[in-house]
Amino acid sequence: LLSETKSVPCVCTGDLIRMHIAQKTALGQQYASHILNGQLLPDEVTTALTYDAVKDCDEFILDGYPRTSTSAQLWSQQQHNKEINCVVHWWMDEGI
Repeated sequence: LLSETKSVPCVCTGDLIRMHIAQKTALGQQYASHILNGQLLPDEVTTALTYDAVKDCDEFILDGYPRTSTSAQLWSQQQHNKEINCVVHWWMDEGI
């Protein structure tokens, strides 16, 4: 909704990962092996994947990134010239 209202792209890292797996790209095969082994993708991988999706955007909304403080630090350290200036963390009671 916010993406539509502000006319900025929303990049969902989960969707990107599933797309690569479905298209059987080289990256998708790497992602699938992690997932099949019950492992999370390394922060370096999700950071590179996310940056690649927004590198040509002036503004964007990220969904599912950063998930860890390490991912946020990697983004800052790599100085992608794409500043993350706001993070919203939704927390809901499991009973809802």
